[in-house]
Amino acid sequence: MKPAKPFWSLVQEDADSGCWIWKGTVSRYGYGLHYQDRKTFRAHRFAYEQMVAPVPDSPSSVNREKTHCLNGHEFDPENTYITTRGERSCRTCHREYQREWQRLRRLKVG
Repeated sequence: MKPAKPFWSLVQEDADSGCWIWKGTVSRYGYGLHYQDRKTFRAHRFAYEQMVAPVPDSPSSVNREKTHCLNGHEFDPENTYITTRGERSCRTCHREYQREWQRLRRLKVG
């Protein structure tokens, strides 16, 4: 992505805090928006890409590198399934969660 002079003209540094204040268009959710080459970018992502490196396309691209779940179970073909959201999930953790949920359900009913 080529540097954008108009982008940086919309950024003002606050003298007291050192924070960068976005003076351009803001989305209804409060995110700064920058338009370039007929595309819309969120200002914070555009600034990051200009100063640091490209932002990965999705969090799942980072998660693909993980070899174990948060509980330490290995992500291997027998222990991994893909959720409806397209994310990897641990079968062992899911099974343990379901067992505990069923146990608590029986306690409430009985």
